[in-house]
Amino acid sequence: MGEEGNCSDRPSGQDYDVNALLKYDGPSLRQASPLDQGVNLFDFCSSDKNERNVSILLSSQGIPFYILRPPAGWRGTKSRMILNVPIAQQKQALNLLYAAAEAEAVEVVPPEEGFTQY
Repeated sequence: MGEEGNCSDRPSGQDYDVNALLKYDGPSLRQASPLDQGVNLFDFCSSDKNERNVSILLSSQGIPFYILRPPAGWRGTKSRMILNVPIAQQKQALNLLYAAAEAEAVEVVPPEEGFTQY
């Protein structure tokens, strides 16, 4: 795995014009409960800015989603949001959100931060 905070070893794909996508003002595809055929992603920091930008970006691409922001965990670690997206659109969602992370529009939590290894 690459350096902490480095997105180069994360999913990538087509280039997205993140700044243009963040101007989307159409309907939100946020769901009231987790999707039946959904998968949970834990890579993104739980913050108001991230929640807003993730919501806009996924909605702009027609990806339904559910976000859960659990209360803060251990002191000194970033809290992770639980992002639920359709399994069929998981790769597209990750590519989009990592492009957003590279554009500094979404904050990624380093993979090992806040998890205990046994």
